This record gives sequence, C-alpha cells and structure tokens, in this order.
Amino acid sequence: MSTTLPPTVPGPLAHQPEAGAHPPGHGATGVASLSTVLIVTWINSMATGIPYNGIFYICKNVYGFTAVQSGLMGVLLGVTYIAGALGTGPLVRGLIASGRVKGARDVLAGLALLMAGLCVLPIAVFFSAPEAERASGAWSAWVFMGLYSALCGGFWPIVEAFLAGGRTAKQLRGATGKFNITWSSALIASMWAMVPFDAASQVIALGVTAFLHVLSLAWLLRLPRKPGEHSHETHRVPESYHVLLPVHRVLLPVVYLVMYALSPVLPALIQSLGVGARWEPAVGSAWLAARVATFGLLERWHGWHGKWITATVGMLTLVAGFVLAVTSPLIAQGPAGVAVLVAGLLVFGVGAASIYCAALYYAMEVGAAEVEAGGMHEAMIGVGYTLGPIATLAPALMARASQSGAEPSKWVLIGIVGGMTGVGVVLAAGAARRARNRLGRVNRG
Repeated sequence: MSTTLPPTVPGPLAHQPEAGAHPPGHGATGVASLSTVLIVTWINSMATGIPYNGIFYICKNVYGFTAVQSGLMGVLLGVTYIAGALGTGPLVRGLIASGRVKGARDVLAGLALLMAGLCVLPIAVFFSAPEAERASGAWSAWVFMGLYSALCGGFWPIVEAFLAGGRTAKQLRGATGKFNITWSSALIASMWAMVPFDAASQVIALGVTAFLHVLSLAWLLRLPRKPGEHSHETHRVPESYHVLLPVHRVLLPVVYLVMYALSPVLPALIQSLGVGARWEPAVGSAWLAARVATFGLLERWHGWHGKWITATVGMLTLVAGFVLAVTSPLIAQGPAGVAVLVAGLLVFGVGAASIYCAALYYAMEVGAAEVEAGGMHEAMIGVGYTLGPIATLAPALMARASQSGAEPSKWVLIGIVGGMTGVGVVLAAGAARRARNRLGRVNRG
C-alpha cells in the first residue's frame, strides 16, 4: 500500500454535520472504531501487498519478463496509481451527488469488490492456456496491474479518511502509530503467502488477494457511512518542526523512488544468488520486517523529535542499503551473498521507515491545515513509484542494445538512482531554507 499521511484526506470525504445525523457508532456517520479501521487495513494491506510487491516475482517466474519489461510494469503501476489517487475526491463527490451511494464507505466497499474481481482475470487466463503457452498470457498481467493500481490509488485515501476523521491530534498520533505497524506487518504476510505456490504458478496467489478483499467486507461494512469531520484544533510546536516538515515531505517521494528502483530488479538479484524461485518473495521480505521493527522503535523512543537524525541517517541508510543489496552478487555468491543481500535490505528498511515515520509525525504536529490534500499526497508518492522503475530502464536498455547477453549494469543503476536521490536532497535543502526564511519573517514581524 502507499503510505500517505492520514490527516491530509480530502475534505469532501469527511462527514459534514447535518440535522438529524446519527451519533457515531456501528453503521452510522461519525468517528470510526479504531479497531475496525485497523482490521480493514490489515486485511486489505495483505491483499494489495501480493500484487504490489509480488507482481515482479510473478512476471519473472510465470511470464519470463525481461528487465525492460519489469521496469515498464513498474512505470505502469506508478502512472495508474497517480491517476487513481487524484481521482479519489472527484469520484466520491460525484457518486454521492448522484445519489448512487450514501457515503465514502459504499465507495470503499465497491472498490474492494472491483479489486477482487480483477484478480480473476490473470488467473483465468493462466488456467485457460496450455501449460507450454502460459507465458503468452502476460497481457492479462498488464491489464490487471494497470486497472488494479488505479483502484488501489483510490482505495487508501478513503481508508485513511476513516482513520483520521473526528479524532483529536493526540488521538490521531496514537492511532497512526498503530496504523503504521498494522499495514507494514501485513505486507510481510503477503510475501510469505506466495511461498506455498510453485514459482511457475505464482499468479494463483492473486486468488488470495481476491479472497482477502471480499473477507474485509465483513468489517468494512461496520464503518460509519462517512468519516468524521477533521478536528481543527491547533497547538504550538517547536520552530524546528516547521523546517523538518517540508524537508520530509520532499524526502518521502524519494524513498518511494529508491524503493521502486529496487523492487523490479530484486527477484533477479535473489535468483542470481542461487535462491529457489519459490522462496524469492520470502527473502525479499527482509526489508519489510526491518521497516516494521523501526516503526515500533520510533513510536516508543521519542529522542528523534525535532532533530535531523531521521532525515540524515534515514537517507544514508536508505542509499547504503540499496547499494549493498544491488551489489550483493558482486560481493559474494551462495549463502554468503544471500547474507549480504539480506543485510542490505535490513539497512534499507530502517532508512525507509525512518523518513516515512518522521514525515507522518511532523505533518500531524504542525497541523493538517498545512498539508496537501490526501489525494495529491498519494499522487506524489505515485511519482516515486514511477521514477524508480524508470531508473531501471536505462541499464536494461543498454544491456539489450549491446546484444551481448550481459545483465544490466548494477553500477549504472546505482549511478542513476544516486543522481535522482541527490536531486531530492537538494530540493529538501531548498525547502528547509525557504522554511527558515518564512520563520525569520514571521519572527521579525
């Protein structure tokens, strides 16, 4: 799933008080039960984790995708996610205005059913083709992922609206800490859910996704019809928070850029170290485990609040982990190489979690009024989804052009990702400078 900031959900999704409105509770409008939101989040995070993190394993092992094709699949995932995220607000407004649905909960249920239904396409095509011709069904993966990603881009802002709606800033801080651990732990389960399937038939794992989406309706339909209205309370925070917020806003899409530069090449990296194809998703889940552990640590240890450690150490560990993971086959082979890869993934996961957690914290502390609408923020995450796979295309195309059969250059990939990351760091530094200037003008005034 994408990791947007819950306080930034578009206003049209929130409940607007009206005469005769029901008090909060089961089936009514108002503040959603946190436990219900978290159950819906966990089930659907596990469901979406199989396509989002597993699609590159499926495409390699079932359809024989090349590095170029995997990169293009990643670009498709990002572009369609942006479209879905930007369309969330207009979609909900239009459906409610037309009278076709009574609230955001109905839209959420409809999206879950549509995503479940889409999973049937690649599975049906897989079973309808002779075993020797199943790779020809790759077109179904393209259609599935393009549509599924767009629906997913619309799904999560609505879930987060129910998480944030009607809660005070203090309540929301506690809720989002639990929310982070909930969705991130579910993604580990999604990767391990692929292990029982033979590598050549991993596409069948999408059946698990379909089942989970449908299962989630048992709790999803217990949500209020509409999320509660956002609290507009304000409180003073240290001046450093006003600087660190825009810095982490810029760095968060950079995290997704690096993340989705790694995701398309990770299956091939793991395979090159001699890991069986069935176990590739399990090995690849190492960074997801590190992310959950870091979320738990940062929720309990508050020494990083108001400090630059998450931005500086976060970026260093993110990039260092990426480089170590990508170069692991050059450092060692066999079990030793796998150990190097896992070490790189663990370091990478720490960096990714640090920047995300800080971006979320400062957005809540400074106040929702200063944060972009949720759909726009999701779209910025989608930019990272898109740019990361684009970075993998250059070395892949260079390897294809050479006609030597050589693998895409790992150093070219590292150079491109490093350059893009450097641009992000410069933009973050510029955001910090502008924030300091604004604070200076306010203080002088």
